Amino acid sequence: MLTDLRSAWRFLAHRKGTTVTAVLTLAVAIAGCTLAAGVLDRMFWRPLDAGAGLVTLYQQRAAAPSFMVLAGPDYRAVREALAGEVDLAAFVRVPQTLGGGDAPARVSGELVSDNYFDVQGARPALGRWLTATDERAAAGDLAVVLGHDLWVRTFGSDPSIVGRRIRLGRGECTIVGVAGAGFHGPAYRSEFWMPLAAARRVFEIDVLQRADAPILQTVGRPRPGVSLGSLDAHVRALSTNGTRDGWTLTALPAEYLRFWPAYRPALARFLGIFTALALCLFIVACSNLAGLALARGGERQRELALREALGAGRAQLLRRLAAENVIVVAIGGSAGLLAATWTAPLVEQIPTPVPVIVGVTPDWRLMAIGAAISVLALVLFTALSASSGLSASLRSILAASGGGLSPVPRMQRLLAAGQVAMCTTLVTAALLLGESAFNVNRIDVGFDPANRVIGLIALGDQGYTPEAATAFYRRLQAALAARPEVEAAALEWNAIASPIRSSSTLMLPGGTALSLRYNIVSPGYFTALGIAMRAGREFADTDDRTGELVAIVNESLAARFTSSPVGQTVSLPNEAAPRRVIGVARDVAYNGVTEPAQPFVYLPLAQAFRSDLHVHVHLRGGAVPGLLRETVRTIDPRVAVVEERTLMSQLDLARAVPRASATISAGAAAFAVILALVGLYAVLMASVDRRARELAIRAALGAQPAELMRSVALEGAAVTVVGLALGIAGSAGAGRVMSSLLFGVSPSDVPILATVAVVVATCAAAASLQPARRAAHSDPAGLLKG
Repeated sequence: MLTDLRSAWRFLAHRKGTTVTAVLTLAVAIAGCTLAAGVLDRMFWRPLDAGAGLVTLYQQRAAAPSFMVLAGPDYRAVREALAGEVDLAAFVRVPQTLGGGDAPARVSGELVSDNYFDVQGARPALGRWLTATDERAAAGDLAVVLGHDLWVRTFGSDPSIVGRRIRLGRGECTIVGVAGAGFHGPAYRSEFWMPLAAARRVFEIDVLQRADAPILQTVGRPRPGVSLGSLDAHVRALSTNGTRDGWTLTALPAEYLRFWPAYRPALARFLGIFTALALCLFIVACSNLAGLALARGGERQRELALREALGAGRAQLLRRLAAENVIVVAIGGSAGLLAATWTAPLVEQIPTPVPVIVGVTPDWRLMAIGAAISVLALVLFTALSASSGLSASLRSILAASGGGLSPVPRMQRLLAAGQVAMCTTLVTAALLLGESAFNVNRIDVGFDPANRVIGLIALGDQGYTPEAATAFYRRLQAALAARPEVEAAALEWNAIASPIRSSSTLMLPGGTALSLRYNIVSPGYFTALGIAMRAGREFADTDDRTGELVAIVNESLAARFTSSPVGQTVSLPNEAAPRRVIGVARDVAYNGVTEPAQPFVYLPLAQAFRSDLHVHVHLRGGAVPGLLRETVRTIDPRVAVVEERTLMSQLDLARAVPRASATISAGAAAFAVILALVGLYAVLMASVDRRARELAIRAALGAQPAELMRSVALEGAAVTVVGLALGIAGSAGAGRVMSSLLFGVSPSDVPILATVAVVVATCAAAASLQPARRAAHSDPAGLLKG
């Protein structure tokens, strides 16, 4: 075999251009498929870092919302009931403000039960984990474990950090440990952990005692011999406060903790589409290289047939061909795996239609995926090379070289047609997604994002009472308005152009109940964001707790009234008096930019106060970096400003999914077009070479160059037409699969399909030009003499 490898290396080195092309093609195809499969593995199949076999409990039902976590009383009852089968821990995600340093920062962590770390089998890098003693002492001296990343980033990897007191949220905590570098928790990249009993301090109410407050997620380790199926059967028979309302307790693999279970279908569809794109690209690449392998096999049929006639066995010949492919695949596969490893961090930047961060873990599992794809390519190339190179007998080879006609093998034509078909499908997908992204960019969002900055102010964990928080926000608005670079400033609860899940039931005049979303905003909000008032007025400073309850509706909600809504009253649950509608605002893009306009109601901040609010600043000119943080620091240096950015960038985030989808698919389509053209070119050039004697005879008998060019062009056209027909049919199905990513464009858009056909046909004609010209300029005398 070593002799075969050395011979194969010399053969490939002699054909540097073909070899380099094959290696690069393989590298791109293997890298794309490896990343796609790696994302699916990371998000759906890979066990948690804490190990395989862990479970989680959810309450589930068929109707939306379809999943719910456990309330404190339910968790304690279920944990006790399952004590003999599973060690069940609980946790809840909480953001807190970390004080100290140059500026306060918002960090995300978890409140956890005393067995949380033991269930996951984790070990601290410094100090210890939380214990039951810390749980009991949470009302006094609160203990905290730092995440490794936070320890490195904020505390400079200080080895003496254990025992230090820090301000976290509304009070101080004592650091008792630091997590290891690879531990982040089962569901989130947590940066700290505090005892579950700290919930009273964090939420300001004894939320863990409330049966109507399901906030606890769970992670459990089954006892030896307990299967997921038997555990699920047991928990389904348990009764909780939720089961009285139609929910069923169920046990699921802990991998369901990576993101909210209800997001799985949407995320699977989204990732499935791009996995299909990667697979199509891999098929195009394999078809291209297989076509080259067939052409190379045809060129070497004479050599292989002579070797066989001289006594070489089929196994020896097959080993010779396999050695070449082993070298190409080994180099291309290694390059592809290296490229996948290098680009893995970029995958986390891909936006998704649900609030989930996708990613790839470059470890042995990813390497195994890439290796498996490389082996598949090796088997395919070797089989195709052998099917061409070893299929002909010595007599047929010598007969063909003596003057017979040797057409291009049917397999080569089929592979070229397949490449054109896949190329057509990928180009169609790219144009559909590109048109969708263009349509999303053209949406009138209903507000003006230019020269505006947005940031989240977190007062909820700083001990502010509603009265003190109201005074803080008034001072902040006044301080911002006093700055010469500020045109206006306003507050809102839910950020515009972002997902809003705050909903309520509004009772319209006449008794009609309507479920809708709502927001809470300050006076001057509509002016600050450039939202037009269609009727009535904005909120004023007089719309406070002592005044009449008021509301503003949007145009879509105003259309539900039988007459002008201004002056009419509407009712919200748990409010003693109805609210009078004082204005109608233009429809704007809430809950993303692609959702159709929905009924929406605004409430004045003074009558429905919230402690954590988004601040909008309308600037007279361009962005002023740090303006909001600087102003907040002058009022209270303990308060953090989260994600200060321009409103234009906020809008760009809302448009990111269609833009990224179009970019990725366009890259795949461009690569597929190049490969398909190379494949078609190779087929036609092989045809010209094989038909050289035929073309020379026809030229000698008086055939004009135009006739010879036409014969080659028609051969290319036949392959292209077959590929286009298959590709258009495949595009129709692909469009329906991608419909969830499309906006304002039909999956079977006729102009786009027509454009694809013209583009592919034009490119195919360009690929056919050089082989046709070569046929037209053949030298009859030289060929017939040879």
